[in-house]
Amino acid sequence: MSGRKKLRSAVVGCGMGSNHAENMFKSNEFDLVSLCDLKRETAVKVAANTGEPEIFTEYEKMLAEMDVDVIVIATPTLLHASMTLKAIDYNVKGIYCEKPMTVDFGEAKRMVKTCKEKGVALVVGHQRRMNTTFQTMRDLIEDGIIGEVYLMRGLCAGDFLSDGTHTVDTIRHLNGDSEAEFVLGQVHRDLDTADKSGETGKRFGHAVESGAMSVMHFVNGVRAEIFTGDLRVQGYNEKYPGWAYQDIEILGTEGRLWRNGDGADPQITIWDKQAGGWRGIEIDKNNGVSDFVNVFDQFAYFIKNEKEHPLNGKNALKTHELVMAVYESARLNKKIELPLQQDHFPLKLMEEEERL
Repeated sequence: MSGRKKLRSAVVGCGMGSNHAENMFKSNEFDLVSLCDLKRETAVKVAANTGEPEIFTEYEKMLAEMDVDVIVIATPTLLHASMTLKAIDYNVKGIYCEKPMTVDFGEAKRMVKTCKEKGVALVVGHQRRMNTTFQTMRDLIEDGIIGEVYLMRGLCAGDFLSDGTHTVDTIRHLNGDSEAEFVLGQVHRDLDTADKSGETGKRFGHAVESGAMSVMHFVNGVRAEIFTGDLRVQGYNEKYPGWAYQDIEILGTEGRLWRNGDGADPQITIWDKQAGGWRGIEIDKNNGVSDFVNVFDQFAYFIKNEKEHPLNGKNALKTHELVMAVYESARLNKKIELPLQQDHFPLKLMEEEERL
């Protein structure tokens, strides 16, 4: 790839987007030319570590003046769809949209459909499926180290849409992206927390629950159980050691794999016939290349039609469908067969129906 023209890139939303800006700056495939944030001082802080790109406080003005190839959208979730579609109007070649891709399932489908029609490479920030830890876990599963997998468990702090989407996508990845057959879910909400606007029952501007739980059944026979918010086991104690943020456990006929949260050391442990207890698994460090830089390097290859990206929009849509199906199951109090027929955000519908 050396010697080829770099892709002119911009990041909008410099709070969440600061990490993306820094990693694009480190990549040899991008020329970070612009940052955009409603608060200029936020963008200025990020610019100091990323080569001093030009700063804007108006998204469309940046698009009109900077002639960028690639946009990273790291704004609140409710803005993802409209900003994606606006970027397409300015003939960008690629869009990296933070997770979750949007709120309404109908909007997510429109994002994917429009990008495909216009030839725009769309990826969504489920970067954990490219993390060396989870890549190693998937390889171990495919190698049969714990026999035939029958159950996956995920525990995650936060709401199901904002944080649980990572858990769902990771489980899909570890399960070989098998198609889902049905979903059963439940949520509850206590109006005792508020977002930055001071409005209760909200986060990032959209409705959220206090806790969610779900069962997902896949066509390959694997089941997944996911608990988020205050329905997950919190903290560390003698009864439930570990179970931190994005805790993933895989149960097979000959053993178990466990990733005890983001801060776990070792990152992966195994319990099998020879273990006599949990033991650590060695992880390939990707030749010293940062997982995040690798995400963006492969994004460049995707834009240049060299290689399909693991975080491509079509794949992300499958994850978003499962997240929305959990909410729809809770709304209707029934098992939801896939594909999902509901295009709107079921949690918002529950609010409107005064059921939450």
